[in-house]
Amino acid sequence: MSVVSSFAKIRPRRGTLTAWSLENPILEEGEMALEVPDTGIGTGISKMKIGDGIHRYTELPYSLDGTSAIEIIGGGVIEEYSHLIQLRSGTAEEWALEDPIIRRDEVVYDRTANSIKIGNGTSRFSELPYVNAGGILNDINGGSEG
Repeated sequence: MSVVSSFAKIRPRRGTLTAWSLENPILEEGEMALEVPDTGIGTGISKMKIGDGIHRYTELPYSLDGTSAIEIIGGGVIEEYSHLIQLRSGTAEEWALEDPIIRRDEVVYDRTANSIKIGNGTSRFSELPYVNAGGILNDINGGSEG
C-alpha cells in the first residue's frame, strides 16, 4: 500500500460556539477544537482553534475561519462527514520506501509509530521529528526537545 493513497482519520473535539463558550476549556498544546454552527454539523461554516496549553477557548484565535477547506494542508473534506479530516498516512516501512518531502505545515501520520510529523517543505519524512499528543517533538532516536 502506498503512503500517498493511504489515509487515517482524526476526529477533533467539536461543539457550537455557545457550548465552547460555556465550557471555555484550556485546550492542550496542539489539541484541535472544531466550532460547528448552532444548527449542527454540516449545516454551515465551521471554524477551528488549536490549543496552546495556556489560554482558554475564548482567548484563542481561529486557526481556520471556515472560509476555505483548502487551508487544511494535506487534508481533505469528506462531504458526508464534514467534521473529519483525512491525513496522508502509512506504516514505517511504507514511509521508508517513499521517504517523500513533506509540504510545509502538512500533517502526516505514521501508523507503526502511532505518531504524526509536520512538514517544513524541505525535509524528507525520515528527517522530520515526531510530534506526540503533548506537543513535544521526539526525534527518531527517541530523544525529545520541549
